[in-house]
Amino acid sequence: MRFLSGAEIQAKVRQLASRSGEVRAAVAYWGKGATERTGLAEHDRPETVRVICDLLSGACNPAEIEELARLGVTVRTLDRLHAKVWIASGQVIVGSANASHNGLPGDDDEAANASIEAAVLSRDPGLVRKVADWYEDQWCASSAIEDRHLKQAQAMWNRRHRSGGRGFTAPLTDKIRKPTSLDRFHSLRLLAYFADDYSSPEAVEYVGLNRGLYFSDEEWREFGHEDPWYEWCLSAPEWRHRPGTVFMDFSCTAEGGGFTFNGFWQIRDCPTVPLENVRLTLLTKLPHFNGCSLTKNEEKDIARRIGEVAEQWGYQPDDFGSYIDKSFLEFWEEDARTELRQKLVDKVAEAARELCRNDQFDPSLTLRAIRACKEDPEWLTGYARFVGGGIYDQANPLKRKINPAFARHVKSAVGAKDQIDENGNPARQHVENEIIQSYTLFEDYDPEALETP
Repeated sequence: MRFLSGAEIQAKVRQLASRSGEVRAAVAYWGKGATERTGLAEHDRPETVRVICDLLSGACNPAEIEELARLGVTVRTLDRLHAKVWIASGQVIVGSANASHNGLPGDDDEAANASIEAAVLSRDPGLVRKVADWYEDQWCASSAIEDRHLKQAQAMWNRRHRSGGRGFTAPLTDKIRKPTSLDRFHSLRLLAYFADDYSSPEAVEYVGLNRGLYFSDEEWREFGHEDPWYEWCLSAPEWRHRPGTVFMDFSCTAEGGGFTFNGFWQIRDCPTVPLENVRLTLLTKLPHFNGCSLTKNEEKDIARRIGEVAEQWGYQPDDFGSYIDKSFLEFWEEDARTELRQKLVDKVAEAARELCRNDQFDPSLTLRAIRACKEDPEWLTGYARFVGGGIYDQANPLKRKINPAFARHVKSAVGAKDQIDENGNPARQHVENEIIQSYTLFEDYDPEALETP
C-alpha cells in the first residue's frame, strides 16, 4: 500500500485510467477538463470504462459528464455519492480527491494552490476484491443518465455558479412528498439549540492557526463570519454522530425567543478535535441538501414548530445543550408517523395470521410476513416514507423505530413460541438484503389466537 498526496494522486489516477482494460471509477464530482486530467480521454477502449458520479448534486459539471459519454464511457448517477475510488489493472486508489482542478492538480505548482488531498494506492488482491464488490453494489443502486437529468444538472450548475456556490434547487417540502426522493432524507437531522454567539478563545485560536489542515481557502472564504465547528465542554458526553451526517441547523439567542435557520452543515471526514477545555466537531457548510433547499416560508414554518416543541418541553436542553437533535423526517411528520407506524405493523401481523390460517407457518414467519407485505406497493411506499428511504440500509437509524415492532406484533398476533438456543436465549436468524437485519425464530403458534379479532 502506498500513500499519495498532491500531484502524485493525479499522476497515479492518470496512469491507471489511461491504460487498456476495464476501468471503474466512483467519483462524486467532475470539473472542467477532468476527462483529460484523469487520462480517460486517452483510453483506447472507452466502452470498457464505467463511471459513477452524483450528477444532481449541483457540484458536478454536466458538460464534462456529456464529454465522457461522447467518448463512449458509460456514466451513471447516484444520489449522496461522496466517494473518490478508482479501480483498474488489479489496483485501487481510494482517497479524497474529486476529478477537478483543485482535486487532481497536474504538477507541484498547481498542487501548491489546490485543495489538500490524500489517497492510498493498493495492489492487495483481497482489498481490491472488496472495493470491487462495493463498487458493483453502488453501480446497481445508481441510475442511467437521461437528457432530462443533464438539463436539470445544468440548471443547478448555473445557479450554483451565479450565486458563488450557494445555488439552490427545489423546495424541501416538494421533494419530501415524492416517494422516489425519500432516499435523500433519512440522513438529514434537525439540530436546534440555544446560541450565545460565543466561541471559546481556545477554539478560535486553534482553528485560526491550523485551518489549512482542514479547510481549503475557498471553503474558508465561504464561511464568512460563521465558525465552522460545533464545540462541546469536556464534561459533556462524546457526541457520536458520524462523519458525513448533515444537520439542518436552527438556533435561538434567548429562551422563548424565535429560532433562526443557519443553513445545512455536514460533519467533516476527520475525528473530533480535543483541546484543553473543549472538543471540536469540524463542519462543512453545504449550499443545499442533496439538491433541496428551504424557502423562506419553510424556514418560518419549521422555526415555529421548533419553538412549539421547545416550549412544550420547557426549553430543557439535552447533555449537549440541544433542544432538538433528531431525524428531520421524524420531526416533520411526527403526528402522521405514529398512525403510519401502526398501520404498517398491523399489516405485517395480519399477513402472519393469514399465513398460519393457510397452514404456511414456519420458523421464519416474521420474515415471510414482511415479504408478503412488500408485494403491496402501498405498504412498501408507506415503509419507505417512515424510514425516509434507504429501506435496505441497515445503518438507517429510522429503521430502529419500527423494525423491532414487527416481530413483537407477529408473535402476539399468532401466539407464537420462540425457539430457544443452546444458551437458553431466543434463537435469532440474521439475513442480508432484507428490510430487517435479523429476527427471532418461532417454534410453534397457537391456533386459537387466530380466532381472536
